[in-house]
Amino acid sequence: MSHNISERKSVNDDCCYRRLENNKRRVIWEITSKCNLACKHCFVNTNTGKDVDTDSCIRVINLFSEMNDIGKIMITGGEPFLREDIFTILEHIRKKMPDAVIDLTTNMTMLDSDKIKKLRKLQIDELTVSLDGIGNIHDEIRGKKGCFDKTVENIKSALNEGLYIDIVSVISAYNVNSMDVIADFVSKLKCSSLTFSKIIERSEKKIEDKVLIQYNKEFELKVAELRKKYNGILPIRIVGEKHTGQKICCKKDIISISAEGWIERCLLSNDRLLKNNIKDENLTSEMFNFTNEIRCF
Repeated sequence: MSHNISERKSVNDDCCYRRLENNKRRVIWEITSKCNLACKHCFVNTNTGKDVDTDSCIRVINLFSEMNDIGKIMITGGEPFLREDIFTILEHIRKKMPDAVIDLTTNMTMLDSDKIKKLRKLQIDELTVSLDGIGNIHDEIRGKKGCFDKTVENIKSALNEGLYIDIVSVISAYNVNSMDVIADFVSKLKCSSLTFSKIIERSEKKIEDKVLIQYNKEFELKVAELRKKYNGILPIRIVGEKHTGQKICCKKDIISISAEGWIERCLLSNDRLLKNNIKDENLTSEMFNFTNEIRCF
């Protein structure tokens, strides 16, 4: 890839959304809340209604291209490939922002070889892919039998096309004892990095108690052990609330856009602004400026 994405190798970045070394701002864009899976740990409310229309998406991309401080756009969901216009959106980002890092979050189940080739042609810098276990464990967490095989098939295809794959495993009661196996599997796939994420809860959606676990010092020691084992082979990160109870702040370099189009500080925050929306035809760059700092989760 032609862009500077050295931040993907960071292993000590507390923020869920990897920072840029050039200190430019990152856009975290929840392009849809709809999903084809039903993950037990997911905090996204899938009942938010209609996605933002294509014209509004194009308009905000045009605005971002006129701003000088946007270095990365992360497209997330839901599952972005449920949008029929996803490639129209991606193509416009790359056309208007040729130097921006584009990170696309997906469960990979809706991809095929043609779509993967299109992503490579668009110079998508990273695919952030969810993989929560091996075989049936992943399928059970994701709520769909056979999705593990499809995900891995498309990961291998994307790697063969030269795309960077960053794996995220959300650790819950279902897979907390599988961290060694996950790291070994991801290492053998030769993915770019592995992130162990703690479950993140938002106020609008309750996660069942049977899914939740207590993240203690032993959890972080396990990650440290795996980092040592795979040092120089597989960068491993950990994100989420620290065992001390300390919350992690995303500071001031993030712009978030919710599936409904609301411009927010961080998608992980329960303190929602709901003031400015990208569907506003009078949208200006000033609407993306924030002075307050918040706690993500």
